[in-house]
Amino acid sequence: MEKFLNETDFSDLDVECGGSTLKCHRAIVSIRSTKFKQLIGSAPNSSKLVIEDIDHQVLQDMMLFIYCGKLETLKVNVTKLYQAAYLYLIDSLRELCHDYMEMNIAPENILEYLELADKFQDTKLKEIAMKYLKDNIKYSIDSGFWEDFAKNNPSLMIEVLRNIVHTPKVSKPICGTISVSPDKEIYGTRQGQKGLAEDMGKLKDENEFTDIELVCEEVTLKHHKVILASRSSVFKAMFLNKFKEGMSGIAMIEDVKLDILKDMISYMYGGELYGLKENAIDLYKAADLYLIYGLTGICRDHMQKNINVGNVLDIIILADLHGEQELKDDAMKYFAENVKTCMESATYKKLAPQHPFLVIEILSCIIKEKVK
Repeated sequence: MEKFLNETDFSDLDVECGGSTLKCHRAIVSIRSTKFKQLIGSAPNSSKLVIEDIDHQVLQDMMLFIYCGKLETLKVNVTKLYQAAYLYLIDSLRELCHDYMEMNIAPENILEYLELADKFQDTKLKEIAMKYLKDNIKYSIDSGFWEDFAKNNPSLMIEVLRNIVHTPKVSKPICGTISVSPDKEIYGTRQGQKGLAEDMGKLKDENEFTDIELVCEEVTLKHHKVILASRSSVFKAMFLNKFKEGMSGIAMIEDVKLDILKDMISYMYGGELYGLKENAIDLYKAADLYLIYGLTGICRDHMQKNINVGNVLDIIILADLHGEQELKDDAMKYFAENVKTCMESATYKKLAPQHPFLVIEILSCIIKEKVK
């Protein structure tokens, strides 16, 4: 969803900070941040939020995490982002900053991290900082910040002196960093990505800030344009204002069954699939129709691993129609190895008049298998 951050398409909220404006989406920021949900709820008719308690760069970084579950400037702004995550009640971001600080404590930042941990009652980070301070006191004492630290934090300074005498051992966690290239790091955690998926899954079942109705088999499903458009270029084109769906806020879905549409939308929001085992072929067709490439890949992989007598011919037909050569070859091979059972199926008896060229390919595959 990164491409929709600060784009005008489907945005319904201007977030102003430091003289700049970010184009955002109420549904996304409110499901990811309880504080944003409260701010939006306090002025439901306003399309503008003014942020004054964090600076613009931190807001941009925080929004990137809200939309994508990742950060690109954690090294520079980790303490500011930690405080922003605390203020805006974004637990997964606070945990990411916490883990990064634990793994990157050094003489030049130890006092800043310790002061932050004490202020926000982060017991674990505080314990690790105290332990580091004791083990590296001869290096840390050279820091030019000790005088200000002691003046601003007299009670904490007493704790520091006490802990230099005795500090229990504390194990360090591994920070969730994902290396993208030798000169750039994107920071994230499995928990952060999982949290993003879980929040988007919750959003699917909430009616707040919905702006599109999908009508299928006389059932109306209320959803969010920005989510569907971010996963499908077909939906994006459909929802743009120059098309009737964008103008009316209603889209008639007549080319997909209701249960398949629900499964597809579940995947688009939170990456979850409930009916893959029973509906892999129909889900593949729907995903291909709406250009949801991640879902077509999941369905293809599932079919490839689960070819059986009951579905082999349907898979061959689908793979041939959609140019899935590897899937087609595997299904053909399965048919050739189980030819007697497969030829007894009702689907095979209908195959010749509807797909005569496929019958020839199947027979050719059977002959090759027998020659082996």
